[in-house]
Amino acid sequence: MVKGGEFHERHLDMLGNGILNVDGNMWKLQRKLISHQFSAQKLRDVNYIIYKSNSLKLLQKLALSTSQDIDIQVYFLTLLFKYVNSRMDV
Repeated sequence: MVKGGEFHERHLDMLGNGILNVDGNMWKLQRKLISHQFSAQKLRDVNYIIYKSNSLKLLQKLALSTSQDIDIQVYFLTLLFKYVNSRMDV
């Protein structure tokens, strides 16, 4: 998708000249630079670390729960939220 000058100007304060706000050669350069962060092996390694850490925290919370009934959806949503946020820090 070509964003064009109008899109670029409208979002310049928020996105600057980052990959989400540029086209053409600038986009290709930024895409090439960032592509190394998204290799299959790197994503697998980082995902495993994040999943393991947050899954262990979830299991500890469940083990400490004194209630017979547990709303597991709340725990899974929290796990998902932590996972997505930790991926943004990578």
